[in-house]
Amino acid sequence: GTGRRWLMTPLKQRSSALCAGALAALVGGIVLFGWALDIAALKSVLPGWVSMKPNTAVAFILTGITLLASSTNGTQPSTLLSRFCALFAGLIGLLSLCEYAFGWNPGFDQWLFPEPAGTVGTSHPGRMAPDTALCFVLFAVGWEFARRPSRTNRALGATVIVGAAITTMALIEILSYFAPALRTYGWLGLTMMALPTATVFAALGVALLLATRPESASPAQSIEQADVGTGFKFVLVFISLTICFIAFGTFYYRNYERQFRTEVEQQLAAIAELKIGQLEQYRKERLADAAILNNNPAFTQLVRRFLESQADVDAQRQLQAWLGNVQVHYQYDRVSLLDAQGSERLATQATSDPMCVHLSKNIAAVLRSGRMAFFDFHRDAPDQPIHLRVVVPIHDEADGNRPLGVIVLRIDPTTYLYPFLSRWPVPSATAETQLVRREGNEAIFLNELRFQKNTALTLRSSLDNTTMPAVKAALGQEGIVEGIDYRGVSVLAAVRAVPDSPWSLVARRDAAEVYAPLRTQFRQVIVLIGFLIFSSGVCVMLLWRQQCVSFYLERALAGTAQQESSALLELFVRNSPIFAYIKSVTPTESRVMRASDNFQEMIGISGSDMAGKTMDELFPADMAAKITADDWAIITSGEILRLDEELNGRSYTSIKFPLIVGTRTLLAGYTIDITESRQAEQALRESEEKFRTLLTNLSSGVVVHAPDSSIIFSNPMASTLLGLTKDQMYGKKAIDPVWYFLRENGMTLPLAEYPVNRVLSSGGPIVNQILGIRRPDLAEPVWVQYSSYPDTAGDGTLRQVVVTFADITDRKQAEEAQRQSRKAALNMMTDAIEARERAEQMGQQIHRLNAELEQRVVERTAQLEAANKELEAFSYSVSHDLRAPLRYINGYVDLLNNRFGEALPDKAKHYLDTITDSSKQMGTLIDDLLQFSRTGRQEMRKVAMDMNVLVKEVLEKIKPDIINRNISWTIAELPKVFGDYSLLKQVWINLLDNAVKFTRNKDTAEIEVGVTQESDHWVFFVRDNGVGFDMQYAHKLFGVFQRLHSSTQFEGTGIGLANVQRIIHKHAGQVWAEAQLDRGATFYFTIPCEPHSEGDKS
Repeated sequence: GTGRRWLMTPLKQRSSALCAGALAALVGGIVLFGWALDIAALKSVLPGWVSMKPNTAVAFILTGITLLASSTNGTQPSTLLSRFCALFAGLIGLLSLCEYAFGWNPGFDQWLFPEPAGTVGTSHPGRMAPDTALCFVLFAVGWEFARRPSRTNRALGATVIVGAAITTMALIEILSYFAPALRTYGWLGLTMMALPTATVFAALGVALLLATRPESASPAQSIEQADVGTGFKFVLVFISLTICFIAFGTFYYRNYERQFRTEVEQQLAAIAELKIGQLEQYRKERLADAAILNNNPAFTQLVRRFLESQADVDAQRQLQAWLGNVQVHYQYDRVSLLDAQGSERLATQATSDPMCVHLSKNIAAVLRSGRMAFFDFHRDAPDQPIHLRVVVPIHDEADGNRPLGVIVLRIDPTTYLYPFLSRWPVPSATAETQLVRREGNEAIFLNELRFQKNTALTLRSSLDNTTMPAVKAALGQEGIVEGIDYRGVSVLAAVRAVPDSPWSLVARRDAAEVYAPLRTQFRQVIVLIGFLIFSSGVCVMLLWRQQCVSFYLERALAGTAQQESSALLELFVRNSPIFAYIKSVTPTESRVMRASDNFQEMIGISGSDMAGKTMDELFPADMAAKITADDWAIITSGEILRLDEELNGRSYTSIKFPLIVGTRTLLAGYTIDITESRQAEQALRESEEKFRTLLTNLSSGVVVHAPDSSIIFSNPMASTLLGLTKDQMYGKKAIDPVWYFLRENGMTLPLAEYPVNRVLSSGGPIVNQILGIRRPDLAEPVWVQYSSYPDTAGDGTLRQVVVTFADITDRKQAEEAQRQSRKAALNMMTDAIEARERAEQMGQQIHRLNAELEQRVVERTAQLEAANKELEAFSYSVSHDLRAPLRYINGYVDLLNNRFGEALPDKAKHYLDTITDSSKQMGTLIDDLLQFSRTGRQEMRKVAMDMNVLVKEVLEKIKPDIINRNISWTIAELPKVFGDYSLLKQVWINLLDNAVKFTRNKDTAEIEVGVTQESDHWVFFVRDNGVGFDMQYAHKLFGVFQRLHSSTQFEGTGIGLANVQRIIHKHAGQVWAEAQLDRGATFYFTIPCEPHSEGDKS
């Protein structure tokens, strides 16, 4: 019977059933006790968690009885009790599912203990969660399969699937309490499974899974049990996939839900922010309208004239126009003028309505404060419409700021405010904007609502009703909130306070509308997960079925395969193209069991005749003993033996290995005749040795490259020509820096034109090409003639590239010498012919030019002598006549300072100092002009000089001026030149003095003196990091009196660089400068490397 079968199950299965049943009954009893005494901790574990319902507790007690009754004994009553309790618990779950599915409410959920509405995680008071009900139904079905007397594989599989489903749902619900990303919040907003409920169901699911484990079986049933065990593994795979699918779907849905809620909240917040900004702007605009009238002298004068004299018709007319324009242009409902006592004196339209109570009470306060006031939403009388008012005080500043009255701007909210609040920027069936303010202990609605009429200043809510978003706004709460609105409907709202006002704004939508897309997504996720679970179940079942079919098919074919294998082995060994055999080996003999027929060729006996014979019967005694010993060593060690043998003048190689067949260990082996291959190997070695000797003694270099261009072989001549040893070349590639090749014209050979690279790129041979090898140990290149050949396999694959090259340096040098000789001879002949022709032409011109030249020399000599005399006279005049007035000026200034210095005022002393400085500057300018003049006329005295010595002398001269300066000098090694020592010294003085002067503003001055060589000139330069100059003015640098900086910034006369240019031109050189503003300047000048005559230009 069922009970006896259950008692035969292993101890672990009975223990799990007992534990699960005891747990279910205990938890159910504790929860019922908690409901009876109203102890929350016994119902829901922690505050804020879902409580276990009473009907759930009853069902757990029934389930516990089911397991306990089944694990005690095998009597018929206990079996019936177990079955009845399981079915009854399943019936409770099925009725609860029908309540959800068909909307029933028979009321039995509240029979035991009533549960109040609004309980945490509960949609229907007292009703168990839908997943809880489903688990009870699944357990009843699974238990019905598990208790069957004859449990088939299908029944066991169904039980495993049910147990896995119960365990999976329970684990997900348990995780949802501790992992917010997996929290379910109930299915479709329905009641959520309690934590104790999920814990008990996890235990029940495990008990069902353990109940499906295979029982002890007789040997005859081992194959069937193996099949069941395999099926159990497939079921575990399905369970794992199901858990993964559900966890993934839950995680995806929670992420989607969070993102969706974030987007909705951001949209609500943005709409609320938009409306808050517009309301704030609306209030500011109203106050700005009032500011036009406040403190307006012209308007105030009209008001004073009108109030002081009712007969002033002109003032009344103008004032009426003012008020009418304000009403029309700014869209006010009514504009009126009230005097200081609160009496209405003028209005844009007459009215019989009584004076607003709020207005009459606050006019005096407005006049006293002198500030504009904004009167909030109000009614002038209970049956009057709602208005807002802006009150503007009018004071007569000409009469001691005497209050004259107020201007009242009345606003009708139905014109703009209410339509503005009722608009929603995106389509929505339930969206609504509410404007509220706090009055005492109530929140009052200020605008008309979408779903209820006549709510403005009528609909109120107590501040104790904190679930209403309007109340939360009135209490000062801001942000996104959930609550129940005035209709009793769940809503999601953004609440914000309107700045500088008593208003708060609520932008809300019904939760049902907000979360409608979320519910759609939930249904899609459920369908997708269901499809994945169904698909995985189908795949697992198909794989399981295929496994079973394969298992039984293999059993059916096993016998046939074993019979065929013996016949196949016999055929293979007998007809093997090599010498194959199988032996039975003992320590004393090695006997042939099977052998190939081709042994006739080796020992003259066929394989069929060898069967059953020992080695002593087939081979000589010494050979037979050795073979038997080797065979037994292989059997005992279990290793493979390979050996080479000689027999009857031929070479053989044999491989022997142990072959285990059941409980026996045989020896198998095969022997191959390698006589021809050894002869071929010997011939190949001899051929390779000859080839190697040939390559070693070859007069040409040979280099073999792998397909990646790396060198794998080179002969001695290659080492000689390349200047590298064999080890240095091995493994090197064409891109390595050791290679430096030249074209035939002497230019560097590009990498792509290297011999190996040309073959690799073209795929064909390159023959009879010339290149030079530049070696660091030789002054002249080595010239070679090379050829490159690709070596390919039969399928066209490149195996290697062979490069051969021969030394043609001597031939190249001879060809070059011959070419130069021919060229020199041809040039001599051409020069001789041209010289003869030029001589004839020049002979005719010389006579004519001599006469003209003699006459020009006489005339130019006279002109030059006259010019020199004039320049000398001018120099003397400048030197003497211009200096004399400066000496008088300086002398008289000194007399004034010495005699009257103490009596002179400070301003007079400043004038005398200015005169002294100006006269000194004039003297410096005269000296520079004289120097500039002498430079042009001074005769050059060129000598060989060392520029290093010259620069050091100049630095010693300017050293006193830079004692307190931080200057970093960089002076390169300078060459010797041929020139005028004093003039070039003046060049260095001017350039270095300028570098020191124009780096004065730098904390650390950097001055560099250097030189480069270009063609036949030395290029000297002086570089600094001073103020620099704009290169667009560089053409002015070397002109007389040209300056790029003011004298107040840097002293100077503007003649120094002009003098430098004149001196360098006299030395047949050039001078120029490069600079950037605030980044320094560089001055260059050139001096010929060879001596030039004065005035020669480069």
